[in-house]
Amino acid sequence: MSLQKIKEFNISKSKLTLILLNLLGFGLFILSVPISSKLAGLLMGLRLGRIPDEVQFTITGLDILVFLLTMVATLIIHELIHGLFFKAFAPDRPVKYGFHWYALSATSPGTKYSKGKFLWIGIAPFIFITIGLSVLFALGFLTIPSYIFLTSMHTAGCIGDFYFCILLLFAPKGILIEDTGVGMVFYQETA
Repeated sequence: MSLQKIKEFNISKSKLTLILLNLLGFGLFILSVPISSKLAGLLMGLRLGRIPDEVQFTITGLDILVFLLTMVATLIIHELIHGLFFKAFAPDRPVKYGFHWYALSATSPGTKYSKGKFLWIGIAPFIFITIGLSVLFALGFLTIPSYIFLTSMHTAGCIGDFYFCILLLFAPKGILIEDTGVGMVFYQETA
């Protein structure tokens, strides 16, 4: 049996896709702010023992510095989580990290993954970082505005991962996927 390449997605070669993903990411950010705000209220309720009627806050220079440092850490951790899942599903294969003109990336060149494994590789950073930020906020390590904006910005920043996961959901059964750092390639086994 051999593998036949059936489809390639390379977002760096499609300006239209990049523009659409950025617009969708902005829309996702706008949508995420009220959702993150509601979640912040619920988490405050856990901390206080009741959901507050009104939440007030101030933003200091230290808050801005913590926010910026946490944002950079979130970007790095996001790619490390991708790398961890690449390695978990193919322990003998290398993982490479890089920077493309529009994003950081993690990839495992030449490695083919099943649809289910690649979905986990794609969605894991969103799940774990959202949980991590929520725990940090619930424990009082993040301010309300930092939590809301970090969670919303990270959600919006996951738009490329969401795009690839949606493509995978509509992809044929039994395909194998290779990550290229700027996209993915679908393969199918042939006799």
